[in-house]
Amino acid sequence: MDLTLDMAKLTLGDMADWEEYTGKPLTSLAGVDVATLSAKEMIAVVWLAGRQDNPSFTLEDAKRMPLSEIEVARPLPNRAARRASAGKRAPTVEDDSSSS
Repeated sequence: MDLTLDMAKLTLGDMADWEEYTGKPLTSLAGVDVATLSAKEMIAVVWLAGRQDNPSFTLEDAKRMPLSEIEVARPLPNRAARRASAGKRAPTVEDDSSSS
C-alpha cells in the first residue's frame, strides 16, 4: 500500500485526532526524522495518510499494517524548510520599539 501524508491537506479534525491519539500536538511532527517516531505516532501517521486516500481507513486498519508495507520517502518537512524549497522567506517577528 502506497501512503503519502500531505500535511497541507490535513484538517482541524485530523489535528484533533492526532492529538487525542498521541497526546501531542501535530506540530511535533515538523522536521522530525520518521525513524524517531513512537509506535503510536507511526500508527497515527499511517492512519491520517490512509484517510487522505480512503476516508473509511480506520485507526484499526493502521494498526494492522505490517512494517514491511511502510516505506518512508523522506523526513517530514518543517515549515521553514517547505518555505525555503518554495523560494519563500520564512516569516520573522520584527521589533517595533524603535518606531514609537
